Amino acid sequence: MNPKPFHLAANLPLIPGAGVFSELSGSGRYVFPHRKAPNPVAGVGSTEEGETMDQPQKSSPEPVWNLPELLTRIDNDQELLRELLIIFKKDFPSHVCSLTEAIATGNLRNVTALSHTLKGMFANLAANRAAAAAACLEQTARAGESATLKQTYENLNAEIANLLSEVEAHMAEVRR
Repeated sequence: MNPKPFHLAANLPLIPGAGVFSELSGSGRYVFPHRKAPNPVAGVGSTEEGETMDQPQKSSPEPVWNLPELLTRIDNDQELLRELLIIFKKDFPSHVCSLTEAIATGNLRNVTALSHTLKGMFANLAANRAAAAAACLEQTARAGESATLKQTYENLNAEIANLLSEVEAHMAEVRR
């Protein structure tokens, strides 16, 4: 079975105009005027109203995709890895499209559920940064923080683009 190449990253819609930060201090930390007590996530600190939150680091010590961790979990079974990636590439687009629609319509219940689903998908593939971004979006939606929802969604989109790039590069390498 030769699956059709999947290039969602280039087509993944980002929500424009999601500038929810009142200011960017010289320390590289964002000030969230509406944010109240989200969950601390890897590379992102928790805040209270008016406090700052660390900007997600591009040079995070956590890899975008921890392939060695995933291979350890599956006993280095390359065929199973291939099947997992095919399943991911088949199921992933519909979840992202539904999430995009839920964000656009402000349906926080669906954003919460879909973010939770994506978090699990990413965690299963050892894509811990994307899983953390999905967890942050899930908790933002669960807390009803619609003022920061779109920015949190854009952060997830950035992690998804990075992940898809690495997955596609790996699959291209395997095809050789």
